[in-house]
Amino acid sequence: MDELILLPFTERERTQEYSFNTFTERNIEFTLMKNSIHNTPQSGNLYKFGLLHNEGYKGQGDEMWWFFNGKAIIKGRIKALETFSALQKYCKMKGLGRPFAFKVVK
Repeated sequence: MDELILLPFTERERTQEYSFNTFTERNIEFTLMKNSIHNTPQSGNLYKFGLLHNEGYKGQGDEMWWFFNGKAIIKGRIKALETFSALQKYCKMKGLGRPFAFKVVK
């Protein structure tokens, strides 16, 4: 598998707080990151993907990076699950942390 470039979170993104929800969907352990200031379910079907450092999340974005230049490149839940599964395999192979998906609200 080709090397994926990781883009660090921006200064603004690092100051925000996030929560993570991990669940199994279609036999894939799927992790969604949500901005903690949004208390309502996020609608939309565009996803971007990131990496959570091996140490785990401690409350700020400095332990996280974006895949795919931080762009929302995947449309639809099924494609998001497939992409997430591939990123899980990539992270395991490279000894990185764990991936997460982020639903983009427009």
